[in-house]
Parts: sequence; C-alpha cells; structure tokens
Amino acid sequence: MLIGGTVVAQSPLQGNWYSFGRDRVIRFSIRKDSLINQHLNWDGSPRLGREQYRQAFAIFGSVKEKDVHCLRVRHLQEGETVTSATCFRFPGADKKQLWLVELPAAVPDTAKKGPEIPYMRLISEAEMQRLRKLPRIDSMTAADFRKYIGLVNGLQQQLNALERQGVDAGTIRYEAYSRIRSCAAALGYDPFYTDLQYMRVVERFRNDPETKSLVEKLFKD
Repeated sequence: MLIGGTVVAQSPLQGNWYSFGRDRVIRFSIRKDSLINQHLNWDGSPRLGREQYRQAFAIFGSVKEKDVHCLRVRHLQEGETVTSATCFRFPGADKKQLWLVELPAAVPDTAKKGPEIPYMRLISEAEMQRLRKLPRIDSMTAADFRKYIGLVNGLQQQLNALERQGVDAGTIRYEAYSRIRSCAAALGYDPFYTDLQYMRVVERFRNDPETKSLVEKLFKD
C-alpha cells in the first residue's frame, strides 16, 4: 500500500521532464504538490485548439520502494475523483534521465525477464536545453547519415525482439518514439526536429546516388 507525506522540496523528481511522442513533446512538470502532463510543439510552445492537452494531478502522498519513486495522485475524470499512483525511476546516477515505470507491486517476479523497458523515457530540463543547442538534423552529413541508418536498424531489431517477447504495444510504441530521436542525438544533432526537417534530410539523401539505397532500406525496414 502506498502511504507517505507530500513530496518534499528536496525531491530529485521535482522539475520539468520531457519525452518524445510521435509528433509532439510530452512534458511532465513535477512540483511539491502537483504533477502536470502537457503536450508541446517541437519548439516548446503549447499545442492549441483540438491538439491541446494538459492534465493536472494533485500529489497527496509518496513512497520510495527500492529505487522506484511513487507519487500518490488524484485528478478529476468525467466528474469523478480518481486516485492512482505514478511511478518513476532514475536509470543513472547523473539524473539526466527519468523513467516512467509500472508500480513495482503490479509487476510479478515471473514477468521480470530481460532488461527493464520503461513505459516512457524522460530527460531533464538541463539535458533538453543542451540537446536543443545541437546542430539541426537537416545539416546532417552523408557520413553521419550512414551511421544513423545503422543505429535505426539496430533499434528496429530490438523493437522486434520486444514484440516477440510479448511486451505491451503501447510501451513499444513510446520506446520507438523516444529512441528513434535519440539516434539523432547520439550523432550530435538536435532531436527536437519537425517532420518537415526530417523529410528534407530524407529527400536530400534520396537524391544522392551514393546514399539513395540507404534511404530505400530505411523505409523498407
């Protein structure tokens, strides 16, 4: 059972954390007594109109089980107050990344096989600001594009393996959204690119005889 006091000011969870959706940035803002999930455009501005999404939760308790931090939250849903637990884990000591994970008690020991796959990978505000300062993806060189294709192919093999293992489709989907953009970041390019910027890269290398086959392989796989 999750019990405990409100999140204290010194909690390492507090701050803004970011993840990648298919066509948007997902921000978790964790404060002393609230958690806000909001969808943003790639430039960091809030999505508006029909694309607007902002959900606020009140934090009224917390507990730490081993290395998993769980927040007990409540919010209104269709006029009813819903209580649940939102759990996070830091995968590294530098705390640049935060994983959204399942409630530990909800995962039976028999299901804990292979490496842990978070439901969502998040990066810190500082890491997000660092990545935004990297060169734009549409400045990618041919040499880096070849490396990028190799990273993407490796990722696809890992995602296929997760599917064969029976990992939840939603988890695989967000794993793909996050890690495909991490491939660009690993090569030193800003992962907060728009679809238009990405397609400029694709078209440039599709029109280059030396890299045309790589583009075809990218979309074939």
